[in-house]
Amino acid sequence: MSVYNMLPSLTDCFLQYFMFLFLMLIAEVAVAIVTLVYREQFLVGLQTRLNHQLNEKYGRNSVDNQLFTESVDLAQYKFNCCGISGDSDYNATKWRLDGQGSNGSRNVPLTCCTLANLDVRTI
Repeated sequence: MSVYNMLPSLTDCFLQYFMFLFLMLIAEVAVAIVTLVYREQFLVGLQTRLNHQLNEKYGRNSVDNQLFTESVDLAQYKFNCCGISGDSDYNATKWRLDGQGSNGSRNVPLTCCTLANLDVRTI
């Protein structure tokens, strides 16, 4: 008799569980739609904002700037790229203008340079 008393309770639990899943699905669809609608507005100023951050924060001595510098260096290393749109992005950075790039002798960070093994011969 006690099992029969629990059945309505189990049904309520299942109903609540599936309602929760349905609400999560609706939330995910809403986030996807908002992302698609506002994608262009987000991307429009992205390059400008990144160039500004590169000019102001790259290679500067502070915890905030160190995190930005390490992030840019990691991205350049992983993707074999240099700067936001090219190596000329570093021409206006405080890092270069203040001569912090290895006593002013480098125009770009070392992470911009790709390493090549000259001992490897291609056929």
